[in-house]
Amino acid sequence: MPGEVTIGIVTAIAVELATVRAVLDEVRDLRVAGDPGHYCVGALPSADEGTPHRVAAVMLTRDGTRNAAAAVVDMARSFPSMRVVVMCGIAAGLPAAGVRLGDVVSATQGIVDYGHLRATNGYRELRRASGDISTRLLAADNQLAVGQHRGQRPWEPVLATLERANATFRRPSPEGGPPLVHRGAIGSADVLLRDEGLRDGLADAHGIIAFEMEGSGISVGAALHGREWFMVRGVSDLADDRKNDGWHGCAAAGAAAYVRALLGVVQPVPAVEKAAGRPGRVAALALIVEAMLAVRLVRDEHERRLLVDELPTYIRSVIAYSPTARTHVISIVRACEGFEEGRAALLAAVGLLLGAETAEFAHLEETVRQNWNGV
Repeated sequence: MPGEVTIGIVTAIAVELATVRAVLDEVRDLRVAGDPGHYCVGALPSADEGTPHRVAAVMLTRDGTRNAAAAVVDMARSFPSMRVVVMCGIAAGLPAAGVRLGDVVSATQGIVDYGHLRATNGYRELRRASGDISTRLLAADNQLAVGQHRGQRPWEPVLATLERANATFRRPSPEGGPPLVHRGAIGSADVLLRDEGLRDGLADAHGIIAFEMEGSGISVGAALHGREWFMVRGVSDLADDRKNDGWHGCAAAGAAAYVRALLGVVQPVPAVEKAAGRPGRVAALALIVEAMLAVRLVRDEHERRLLVDELPTYIRSVIAYSPTARTHVISIVRACEGFEEGRAALLAAVGLLLGAETAEFAHLEETVRQNWNGV
């Protein structure tokens, strides 16, 4: 089974995993040696009736962006064929955008990491934009949006089945009817938001329609390992002082039902290990990372921060910081390879700090030049 999984689903709390488990077919539990995660694996329908998606779902040990990133790293190692990671669970909605309790929010405009800011003389700006969402799942979401206009809402029967099967998943209030689906940007930070003023200010500044606490970690973890990612959230509160747990089950069920419908219009996803050029890409990245870690300057956290500061702002802004040297170096290389001049910028920064005439730099430069095209 680990070799067949192409879709990973991450949840943060028990009721979220319970709803995901409830929408899976052929579900069973699985433990993977060396991985702390407790997985449930199963199948979900795809656009090809005869070939379902193979799925692994897991719950974080604790909420938060760091734990979310770590979970993706573990999943990528335990399920090397996994190509897409989906965060599925609850979030706080923005009433001014028409978002109601029980509604579903799809992150079609990605994640806004509003906890990662640069503050200068009273002015704040985002330091890092999260990686792009999966175009594969964005196209599927667009397809569902078009279907909505024709009265097609395939997630509603799934949600109705969940509500009949488990009272925990039912709406606390019968008012409002079936959930609406909202599409846009979701704010993510290690902040349990219960402040209407802060909520509305962040929404106005960044165009956010919902708030949660794991998405930026999911995007970073996925980017570090070359995986696609997406996020769907059910609205359990409105980020105000009236927040409680009463809508958790209904909101989680709405998100899980929508994920099943979303993947139902996606063609079977090819496994990573079968993707053209993937083994060479991983090997090339590993060689470059090992060569950088062989440099004492790069292993030192303070020196590594200086290295990052020497990179152009547009590269520096997409680097995910980590106190772990290897994880941070992977992020640095991944960020640089996203730009045409990234290799030159990386070598220039290392050469400035290390000395372009040193033997250490010469070895690193040779390794980077030989393997960069494979990254």
